[in-house]
Amino acid sequence: MEREVIPNQELYKLLLPEIFGGSGCRLLVGQYLRQLAVTRVLLVTDERVWQAGWGQEMHYTLQKEGFHVTVFRRLSSNPRVTEVMAGATCYSEEFCQGILAVGGGSVIDCAKGIGAVVSNGGHVLDYAGINKVLRPLPPLLAVCTLAGSAADISQFAVITDEISRHKYVLVSKALVPDAAFLDQQPLATVPMAMAAYGAADILVHAVEAAVSSLASPLTDVFAFQSLRRWSRAIENFHKYRESETVRGDLLLSSFYAGAAFSNASLGAAHALAHSLGGWLDLPHGQCVATLLSGVVEFNYAAAAARYREVAVHLGCWRPEQDEGLVLPALLQYLHDVRQRLGITTDNLGNLQVQEIALLADRAEQDPCLLTNPCWLTRSDLEVCYGRTCRSK
Repeated sequence: MEREVIPNQELYKLLLPEIFGGSGCRLLVGQYLRQLAVTRVLLVTDERVWQAGWGQEMHYTLQKEGFHVTVFRRLSSNPRVTEVMAGATCYSEEFCQGILAVGGGSVIDCAKGIGAVVSNGGHVLDYAGINKVLRPLPPLLAVCTLAGSAADISQFAVITDEISRHKYVLVSKALVPDAAFLDQQPLATVPMAMAAYGAADILVHAVEAAVSSLASPLTDVFAFQSLRRWSRAIENFHKYRESETVRGDLLLSSFYAGAAFSNASLGAAHALAHSLGGWLDLPHGQCVATLLSGVVEFNYAAAAARYREVAVHLGCWRPEQDEGLVLPALLQYLHDVRQRLGITTDNLGNLQVQEIALLADRAEQDPCLLTNPCWLTRSDLEVCYGRTCRSK
């Protein structure tokens, strides 16, 4: 594939949905839908969120407020092509007028895919790539129940083709939800392992947005604020379940990181993680966290000044220290974070050489690679996989 790293530009922009924040803000969803003249809603959620009570709460609340609500919750942890298409059929058959996503990144990505198919027709994979979704989606609201993906505010969606075991990335302005509700209460029921993967994803979003070739003064504000708030919250991650402050800090850090990467895009760690996660059907947060260190090593020479700023905001290096210590300090910090969060490579599999070659080929096609701060060859991508996944 012919590709080139997108250079930094003098011009920049910022695209975000309308944001509601604060404990209990999710209960404003009905008012917002009514302002959009929506009376028939497709509620997209998953079994975990439904059983935890958050999906049921929104279902009951909206019905009580007079809305016709159709529930679609047949979702996987990595949303499948077939699930998106089934959701689009459900939307049409029930004459829905808008979509409410209640869940983590997988739920919200699925809702985006449903919206894209409903408004644009065809198959969801027709919209894989950059700026393929040309018509506006139906009204789309997102109540995120897991801090991490920032799917509730971004123009990204990731959908898995279960046949090829390939994750496809959709990037279009039309995929940005109309409104996001940042409510820390639903985060209280998230399993700790899932919360850890989400926390890791926040960190990688902020780091990759900070060093992206499309980073701008606007995205920098969000990326660096995310890093500062994240580093504070992660020190008390063990209090996640009982501390609304910790959950609130991670939720805001996720928002800041999302605002940064949705507008500056990402880098090689995400390109590699999409390919790996689709092949092995693993949590995205685990994949991206374990791949980041190798990518930082490849990128460092091309973006040393940016990584110095990252290290300062994370608190692992100070400007008065020797600049030669930045990379070792940052790599040690990333290692310690994985240890703190309990993220290992134990279940990443013993990938065979031909599998690594296939994954590198897919990663090379990923849109996130276009804004990596330096060119990574297919051989470089294979090396990154080899360092993380024990090859035979």
